[in-house]
Amino acid sequence: METKIWGNIDNSQKKRDSNDNHGYSLTPVAAHVAGVAASANVVLLDNSGSTRDVTSVADSTPKLFREKEVATMFISKLPSRAQFSLISFDEPAVVEIPLQSLDEKLTAIQKVQQLDYEGGTGMRDALTLAMKEFNKASENYFKRLYLISDGMVTDGDCTEIADTLKAAGVQIHCIGFGQRGEIDEEAMREIASVSENGYTLYMHFTEFSQLSRYMGTQTQTITH
Repeated sequence: METKIWGNIDNSQKKRDSNDNHGYSLTPVAAHVAGVAASANVVLLDNSGSTRDVTSVADSTPKLFREKEVATMFISKLPSRAQFSLISFDEPAVVEIPLQSLDEKLTAIQKVQQLDYEGGTGMRDALTLAMKEFNKASENYFKRLYLISDGMVTDGDCTEIADTLKAAGVQIHCIGFGQRGEIDEEAMREIASVSENGYTLYMHFTEFSQLSRYMGTQTQTITH
């Protein structure tokens, strides 16, 4: 199955995810930083063995393919000055795209499409690599991390490295993608940052449309 290059999605900020988003809307949580010079964005994609499973009862597409579609969309919408890095994580995690401005987006998208599923869920290793990538970010860039996972952490506690990232000014968005009960939601809530209005930036989505809408709103907050 080939990953589709991103087409049209519904990025409406008026909609609410009544199932999982704590009752608040999908308005971009980082809108207050619209005036920053530019941003550094690191996306962590779970490509462990469980991502070969179907997305949902209504969607027989493997979860990894849906994750890759979202990553493709995110890359395609990045402004020219924004920096981007992609880290895949089974065990061990791998820096697929080092932090950089994407002058040639097609090459980055092709890298995304080459991802395959295998192994465990090396989330701590992925966060450790993300810290190294953020250390390369240009001075005064706003730093955001998006972690998408469908499973349980298999390489130990992530709290310390997550706290280090937050202390370095990284805003962490955690997204559980799949069936509740199969996702390490407790760990992901601890990893996630807290927004200015007091909401933990952890989301749980069971459907691709929910995931794509959320990540779509995030691209709207990257203005440079």
